[in-house]
Amino acid sequence: MTRKGLKENEKKSGYFWELTNRLIKNAAKSQDYLFTFQTQSNFDGKIGPFPHFIYTDHTHLVNLEYPEYLEENLNVKSWQRKEKDFYKRSQGIFTMSNHVKNSLLNQYQIDPKKVKCVFAGANITQTDIIYPLGRYQRKKILFVGVDWERKGGPELIEAFKLVLKAHPEAQLDIVGCNPKIDVPNVKIWGKLPIKEVKKIYESASIFCMPSKREPFGIVYLEAMAYKLPIVALKIGALPDFVEEGKTGFLVNHREIKIMADRLIQLLDQPTLAKEMGETSYKKVKEQYTWENSVSEIKKFIDSLNIFKQTDYL
Repeated sequence: MTRKGLKENEKKSGYFWELTNRLIKNAAKSQDYLFTFQTQSNFDGKIGPFPHFIYTDHTHLVNLEYPEYLEENLNVKSWQRKEKDFYKRSQGIFTMSNHVKNSLLNQYQIDPKKVKCVFAGANITQTDIIYPLGRYQRKKILFVGVDWERKGGPELIEAFKLVLKAHPEAQLDIVGCNPKIDVPNVKIWGKLPIKEVKKIYESASIFCMPSKREPFGIVYLEAMAYKLPIVALKIGALPDFVEEGKTGFLVNHREIKIMADRLIQLLDQPTLAKEMGETSYKKVKEQYTWENSVSEIKKFIDSLNIFKQTDYL
């Protein structure tokens, strides 16, 4: 077994869960805490009697909703029981998306009063730049992702082959990975400094990453902040921010022809692509900011009246 496979088995068996718990409890020996707060939920960060809060973009069982994910790949039952018990012992669970919120309610039977979707923010500060229509006439499709297979890269290539039949001058830029591709008009950039990625975002016409398994997908928000229309799969958090026909298009897994048709539609109609890009930017600016998420978290914690507001300001 490879080292990677061994580590994966350790996680699935619960060893990683127990080890992380011990490390946290050994490191957090102070008794002066007002509450504890953790991001992600693949370990138990609750310490002693203190109120505990979680902010997460996933649950383990939500994996079952993704295409090509098999139930046999789930962690062992004992691990799943620990995860559910951990949620029940927490005072509040904040999620980045409604689909994870629904998982907690339906797959884990968590009290709805304890769960709140507060969304997330784009990891860039983008000003309201007015991009000319010419940007959307360049016919440049952008993919940004490291895990080529999971992010739907092979499916995008198949769709792009169909796009080329309608628009032979179209270009596909791939950033973040180095797949071996033998298709015309595909530019492989690999991993780049942030400044270089920014330039590629600004020159793109459409963002397409048909990821098959995506806990949230901050990269989509970043693309929207650069006023790009989105074409992606109808999975996970995507339906929260990719509004069909307004900020982009969502397709089902393996719908290669439909994906290609949506890309062709945007290439055919640069004015539509520009309108969707503007709507994308507005949605991110108004709803998907870290300031908004923090504000919602604070409101929720305040509403519990478990300590004075001044205690944690």
